[in-house]
Amino acid sequence: MYRWTRNTALILTGVFAVSLALIGCSGKQDFPTKERKGGDEPSEDKQTDGPNTTAGGLKPIQGKGLATLKGNIKLVGDDPDYEALNKNLLTEIEKAKADAPVCLQGSEPEKSQYSWVVDKSSRGVKNVFVWIRPDDDKKEFFDVKALVDQVKGFDKVKTIDQPHCAFEPHALLIFPRYVDPASPSTMWRKPPSKDPAKSGPPATTQEFIVKNSGQLSHNTTWSSSDTSRLRGGSQSVPAGNKLPIDDIQPSYKSPVEIKCSVHPWMKSWVWAFEHPFACVTGSKVGDKELAAGEYRIENIPAGVKVRVVAWHEEAKFLKGGDKGEEMTLKDARTSRTSLSLPGNNPPVSMKGL
Repeated sequence: MYRWTRNTALILTGVFAVSLALIGCSGKQDFPTKERKGGDEPSEDKQTDGPNTTAGGLKPIQGKGLATLKGNIKLVGDDPDYEALNKNLLTEIEKAKADAPVCLQGSEPEKSQYSWVVDKSSRGVKNVFVWIRPDDDKKEFFDVKALVDQVKGFDKVKTIDQPHCAFEPHALLIFPRYVDPASPSTMWRKPPSKDPAKSGPPATTQEFIVKNSGQLSHNTTWSSSDTSRLRGGSQSVPAGNKLPIDDIQPSYKSPVEIKCSVHPWMKSWVWAFEHPFACVTGSKVGDKELAAGEYRIENIPAGVKVRVVAWHEEAKFLKGGDKGEEMTLKDARTSRTSLSLPGNNPPVSMKGL
């Protein structure tokens, strides 16, 4: 695993002058029954104030208009040793022996290291998760029922493919469930039910699928360090088949790692949220393909305190950790605002609309 040197940093900037820097530290399935991993069933988030609230009460965030957050995440300082990383990947592929020729038929991104995808000219870093979370998610939540009903701001199907010997895309957002304002609960381990007394938060219409459009058989293993939200599983995905996965629950703590035990170098990341206020840098948002390092998050409630968080698989959380950095976005249609958040010494500051 590549580790940053002390001269390397990621900087997150936004149109609201958000500036974060961090010094680096160096359905029906035609498959066999899932192989579950882990020990006992994780405990649920406790509810103490009745069937419709979590501990301390859970209330919807009342915004004052809508805002859009956009910006870039760039690498500053020393570059990773791309040559060594690529050499290590090719060495692993060659160990596959009979499968190696098919693996090497893939596109250049499929045969190149996935951890650090950086645009040489802009220094923009691809595959960074950026999202918004409530200032206190134990007491408040984003009411996104209208977006769910309108299927707005998220895709109905999210897919990871394996055309050769790499997962594509490498980083993916999903929006499987949300907090129902009529019966607010974050008991994610409880499945949705018609019986309100037994039901957990409702599901969105989005489906998450891992498919195999290639010639080789693969295995899909999914796991997370946040075991209170996911026990994980492992299942074969023969060539030409697909695997729907419906047990990934929203979490602010950690992503889900997707791997292939047949080809152990294959890896991707999936992060599930209880709202669609998130983006992966360099991904597609609506009809627009974002540049490497670029992110854009729309329909954010304005005029309320929120937190912006960013995570990269090697850099981990940027400044502020999993709580992120506090900020208030004003209605983008009527006003401008700017924030300067200290990063390195001296602080990094950028301004914009």
